[in-house]
Amino acid sequence: MLADPGATWGYVIAAASALARLGPAFHDEAAGHLKRVLDHCSRSRYDFVSSLRELTNLGEPYRGDAITLMRRALVDLCVVPAQRRAIAGELIRCAPEYHAEAADELLLIIRSERDPEVVAAAWSRLNDLGPGLSERAQTELLTLARADDVNAQLSNLGPVFRSASTGNRRAAAEILVAALNDGRRSLRRRLQAALGLTSLGRAFHRQAVDGVLVLVRTGLILDINYVARMFASAGHGVRSALAQAFLEVLSEADPDPFLSLPVMEGLDVLGEDVPVESMRRLVFDLSYDLDERARVAVMLAKADSAYLAVATSLTFRAAGEIALESWRGLVAELAGLGVDVRVPLRSVVADRDRSLHESMAAACLLGAEGVPLLRKQAAHPYADFNSRSRAYRALVEGADPTVLGAAVAAHLEALRDPGLPMSVRCDAATALVELDRTFEPAVIEVLWRWAESAHAGVGERVSAVEALATVDSPVSPRLARLIIGTARDPEATDELSARLARTLPRAHRTELERFLLLDQSVEVVHRIPRADVWDDIPLRAEAEDAIRELLVAPESSAADRRDAATMLSRMSVRKDPEAVALLLADGSEAALVNAARHGAWQLVHDRAREVVLDEARPLRERRQAALLIGRISDEPSVRDFLLADRDAPWRVRVDELRYAGAFDELRAIRDDPARPPFQRSRAVNVLLMLSLDDRQACARVLGAIAADQACPPALRWRAARDLTELGVAGRSEGVRLLEAMARDSDLPVGTRADAAAAVCVARPTRRQEMRTVLRGLLPISTPLQRVRVLHHISDWWRDEGLPGLHDMAADVDLGPVVRLRAAESIVELRRYHSGISAGVARELATDAAVPRHLRVGAAMCLAMWSTECREEARALLRHLRDCGTR
Repeated sequence: MLADPGATWGYVIAAASALARLGPAFHDEAAGHLKRVLDHCSRSRYDFVSSLRELTNLGEPYRGDAITLMRRALVDLCVVPAQRRAIAGELIRCAPEYHAEAADELLLIIRSERDPEVVAAAWSRLNDLGPGLSERAQTELLTLARADDVNAQLSNLGPVFRSASTGNRRAAAEILVAALNDGRRSLRRRLQAALGLTSLGRAFHRQAVDGVLVLVRTGLILDINYVARMFASAGHGVRSALAQAFLEVLSEADPDPFLSLPVMEGLDVLGEDVPVESMRRLVFDLSYDLDERARVAVMLAKADSAYLAVATSLTFRAAGEIALESWRGLVAELAGLGVDVRVPLRSVVADRDRSLHESMAAACLLGAEGVPLLRKQAAHPYADFNSRSRAYRALVEGADPTVLGAAVAAHLEALRDPGLPMSVRCDAATALVELDRTFEPAVIEVLWRWAESAHAGVGERVSAVEALATVDSPVSPRLARLIIGTARDPEATDELSARLARTLPRAHRTELERFLLLDQSVEVVHRIPRADVWDDIPLRAEAEDAIRELLVAPESSAADRRDAATMLSRMSVRKDPEAVALLLADGSEAALVNAARHGAWQLVHDRAREVVLDEARPLRERRQAALLIGRISDEPSVRDFLLADRDAPWRVRVDELRYAGAFDELRAIRDDPARPPFQRSRAVNVLLMLSLDDRQACARVLGAIAADQACPPALRWRAARDLTELGVAGRSEGVRLLEAMARDSDLPVGTRADAAAAVCVARPTRRQEMRTVLRGLLPISTPLQRVRVLHHISDWWRDEGLPGLHDMAADVDLGPVVRLRAAESIVELRRYHSGISAGVARELATDAAVPRHLRVGAAMCLAMWSTECREEARALLRHLRDCGTR
């Protein structure tokens, strides 16, 4: 671990501490590793404090040097207050001669800091300085904790008051019990209150578990494992009460599909037997995801070896569904049960019908046997950068550490290549830090420069910000401000803003989620907040109100209502019958797939299977039902039908073969030049994720389609665009083909514009040349084509493209279709210009000379874009639709 340059600083500190405990002979070596952490770690990171703590534990001369560094950092205002508070706590622990100095700094932090979390933590540290300060510290902590609008350090009240006076201890317990039972507080805070009660002493465990049981039984908690660990060391009565609540979930006539696996794992943590029948039922229930069935199958095999073969089969089938470390754990458990895991691992690696991700996972566990595949993947010209990076990291982490130099060089090359998309360069930056932590300071500096660049597009800045949130964790106040500013940038898309919200600490995240929730122009799936790692949705009530409004609002499309019903199902940890009923009533394939995912799998599957088996039904309906089963099943129950339907239209046939797992037939379609290019392209999309040989063959087919002038132009540019995503060779060939299409005067203007825009994404260094191409298309384009060209220009050069779109939206001579399309482009490109677009939409919606269907579209846009005109637009929509039904 200490020799691994990619080990996190936390692991290095833990390993150095373990080494030091072996005896004084190892202190020098341990100190060297701890000093390496200090040399490359920011002073505002917790690892900085941890390494200093371990150095003081080594004694002199290391203790003196560490204390000197602590004292300097303690008064350095460049170090964030929370970190200075932690440093003061370490001085209190290891240096009695500096207690007064630490106390003065903590009191200064308390007087100057406005964050109640930091203030509470500072008082917690002062509590350790003896009777003189402890009584005052406890009084202040109780005052902070009683404030309704403050959630300060509830979990810390337990350790602080565990040895306090009886009166203060009871006061702390009352506060924690009230917080635990307060439905207005977030789930995170309520669970922190429960944790505080468990730390306060065994006398309060019963109150803690009673409050948690309410949360479990009302379906607010999905992370049952966390709750079980909280009470794992509690008394038998407390553990039994919790286990009984878990068993109640499993014993329901229709066990909740989202809670069954977490409950089983929670029982295991508590040391309770999981009912074998419950495990068996889940393992053989095809409505559960393959990874869930595999996890429970291993638990079942440990209880009954008769199920060992089933557990082995499911575990190796789920190789692509489970994170590598978790899958490694399941395989290790099977090995511990006596399974020769090398045989199925070799089978996965050799099976060309398994995905590249699955083959790589198996190769990682095979050690030296897996090295050839990993080396091939790392160097393959058609492997995308992330696939190559994963292979390099797998080699370095164990299979073949000798490739570290080559891995670092490959990542540095990508990081420095301005011709690569910013997202790829940011991925290279984060992976480089995983390979060698000494690059962390330099990488953070580079990412900050990209994230704050005035010359980068908003999507590029988002890539840098997300990478920063990964590398420079936890998110600092400065980074939080950057994330919020980027997410609220008028040029940020709905998807980018929603993604950034999920990188923020909870308080900031809620603020940004409220901003998106209030904006009705935001797409439904990005507007409604999602649960965080604590299963918390602080805006749950507001979100449900917004969803219910969407379900009945006249401006909502069928897709909007379907998305709203899906988001409603995510408001609850448990299965939501209302949301499922809405999705079933919708009846579309997308709605039924979502209904199956949210608790109605058996119903959806059985209805579809009944249709497939009914030979009196039209063949088209039977095919649709079979494809629906394929979409929701790991093992389609109608596989024979899918394979036998050889007369199906080519689009349907490719999907049938995909769901049936008939990849050799798909390869035959892909490689047959006599087949329609659309069908070959669709087969390519399925086979791309399989073996490296498949990927190379797919690249060859995409290149042939893109170069074939007899193919439809739209298919040609899309094939070339997809080719750019296939590694170094694919990007080079794809960009060449796209540039040729962008300059080909025989192609439609729309195709040329789309090709030029794809080059801007795939090869940033060619943007200026493509800007010239796009400008040249404007004089020869029709009005609708001009909207498209201007939109592409505005993606990278807002000030050049947007004025043209504004002019087109305002030009009455262009007609309603062009004007509305231009208005829609303006809103997509710059959120805060929705007022201008709303004016155009209102003008078109209220113009009786405009065709009714266009007026309906304009009124729907007006309702989404303008709060002031929303009710007017809704009334107009009802009127127009009433007229249309007469």
